[in-house]
Order: sequence, then C-alpha cells, then structure tokens
Amino acid sequence: GSGDISISDVEIKTSFGFGIHVVNLNGDFLLENSKIYGSLDGIISWDGVHISSFFGRIYIKNNTIGMIGDDAINIGSPFVSAKKISPGKYHLKKKWHYVKNGDEISAYGADGVYLGDYYIDYKNKIANINLENDPDVFYFYLKKYAGGSFYIEDNTIADCSCHAVLAQVGSGYIKNNIINNINRNAIRLRGGSFEWGEGASLDSVIVSGNKINKTGVDYGPGKWGVIRVYGDVPSLMKNINIKNNNISDFKNKCISFDDYVDVKMEDNLCVDD
Repeated sequence: GSGDISISDVEIKTSFGFGIHVVNLNGDFLLENSKIYGSLDGIISWDGVHISSFFGRIYIKNNTIGMIGDDAINIGSPFVSAKKISPGKYHLKKKWHYVKNGDEISAYGADGVYLGDYYIDYKNKIANINLENDPDVFYFYLKKYAGGSFYIEDNTIADCSCHAVLAQVGSGYIKNNIINNINRNAIRLRGGSFEWGEGASLDSVIVSGNKINKTGVDYGPGKWGVIRVYGDVPSLMKNINIKNNNISDFKNKCISFDDYVDVKMEDNLCVDD
C-alpha cells in the first residue's frame, strides 16, 4: 500500500519464514540499527529482509543480520511467466498474483529478447495480449515496480547459510558492508530470473567498499563469484560499477559476470587465502 515504513532498534531472533517481508510498497522503507539474527532456539528460515514489490526508496543501514536460511537481504520484483493457451491468450504462472488488469508490462521472450511494452488485459490468471510472432511462452515485469532505488550500507552480515545481498531491481548502491563467514557467495546482482520469477531492470548500481571474508560455494550453471552479475535477460543490467571491495578467503571466483552485461570494475582487492 501507500505510505512510508520505518523500523529502528528492533531484534528478531526466530521466524519460520522471513524476518521482515515488504510487499506492494508505494513509498519509502527504512531499516536501521536493528538485529535480525537467529538464536540457538531457531534460525530465521528464509530471507532476513525480503522486499518483493515496491516503488520508492529502500534504506537498509547499520544492521546486524545472521543465522538465517536464505538471502540476508533480497531486493526483488515480480518477473511473471505466461504460457500460450490459444493465439493472443495466455495463462499466467509464477507471480501472477501481483498483476492487475491494465498494468503496463515489459515483455521478453524465452531467449531473453525484448518483445515490447504493453498494457495487459487480465482476469483470473488469463491475459489477452497480441505479441509479435505469438510466442508459446514469454516473461514480463511490471513497470509499476521497476523504478525504485535501494541503499544498503554499513551492515554486518555473518555466520549464516546464506547469500548476503541479492539485488534484482532498481538503482542505488551496496557499500561499506562487512560480510564474514557465510557458506555461499556474498553479493548477487540479477536482472530477471525465469527460474524463480523475480527481477526487473537494474540500472546504475554501485557495489563499493565492502569487506568480504570467508565465503562458501555455489553450484549450478554459470560463473560463480563472491560478487556475481548475471541473469536470464542481460539487457536488464546496465551501468554496474564494482569498485574498492576487499575480498578474501573465497572458494569460487572473486568477481564474475555474464557475457553482454554492462559492468565496470575498479580497484578491487582479491586475496585467496
């Protein structure tokens, strides 16, 4: 809904889901000076902080996050899949519940190629839309959730079976965080995921000044690194700047990015102990 949210000086010790979950926010969100940290009695099962749909500014600063089961911080957006029923008629699948009749969308083919922007005629999981070449499957993000920004700084993320930050939509920065002793890689920038139905446009994102030590391993396709830039739609990732990060004791690569992604790197220190 509309309005700003501010959370300060709270502690969350256990949850069978997310620590904090924000949905359909049209406003600003601030989380500061708080601790989201599992205890001996139980971890945070999923993400520590999960922003699943927003249009505004996200500020996450001076927090401690650990002993969680998935991403410490996940800045996301619905990336909806659609399967053709008949010419011009599609059944919406993943993330369909975020869609409203008349929403403006940006559509992409299964090969990641941009198909155009459209207004969607939608009801009960069925969308009527005339796409060029009438593909059997296509994917789209909602324009209403693609214009926000995030500012993630001065947090400590440690001691968890997790990725530290997954950023999938918006502009902004991830800077001056301390990330230590996690069993996955640390920072992922991903523009569109066919697999789990999240992501949109990432444009003008800076990853700088982070101190990352003792990270683990990710498996699966692609070039995994402590900091990784990737996605099923490379054109959704533009003006990514990775600079002045200090990375040590890592298992996969230090910094990696997919082909055709717009990335600039400056003055990063990688020490594989």
